[in-house]
Amino acid sequence: MQQSHKSSLTKLLSQMSPKWVVLLLLYCSCQNGLSPDQYQKWLTAHFKELSSSQQQNGINATLTWLPADGLAIKEVGTQDKTALAAARKEYEGLEYYRLRIALQSGQGDVLQFQAANTDEYYQRVEYFSFGMQHDLSLLAGTDTLPCKLFHFERNYGAAPYADFMLGFEEKPENKSDRTLLYLDRVFSDTLIRLTIDKEKFQGVPVLEF
Repeated sequence: MQQSHKSSLTKLLSQMSPKWVVLLLLYCSCQNGLSPDQYQKWLTAHFKELSSSQQQNGINATLTWLPADGLAIKEVGTQDKTALAAARKEYEGLEYYRLRIALQSGQGDVLQFQAANTDEYYQRVEYFSFGMQHDLSLLAGTDTLPCKLFHFERNYGAAPYADFMLGFEEKPENKSDRTLLYLDRVFSDTLIRLTIDKEKFQGVPVLEF
């Protein structure tokens, strides 16, 4: 009977286009869960799909969801499952995102963009380090969540962008879209809304270790 099922599956795959074969195999692997190595490869291939961007006044704001499983793998690697389980536990309780504020030109220091003088530059450094957290919130259905974890990753002009690590209360039972509300006090004086569709969250495979 097993041989019969195998032959039927082989025949079915041979009749499908290569595109649908890949999607079917990916779906099956996601249903069964992925090993740490497989999960890391999947996340690398689909990283941009977990993002939302908005351009305005020479600035590009991009929000990227960072699955806790991926953060745990980045921290300890894929080989030590005990360490991976411990790291994964440390990330429980929050949903994690990276907000990147970048120059559309791709050149220069974003903190100096259209700054009138050195004082304004240092005011931006101060704001991005300590004040910006209060201008961020996350919409999840009817919930409005404050930013509980905030970290400004300074690169001292080595890249044309600034990265911010954000954490909001985890709401696994809430299957709604996620929308970051960011009151941009530096470049546009407007409220920026960056939405990641709920389908993106539901499409991430399960990590098994």
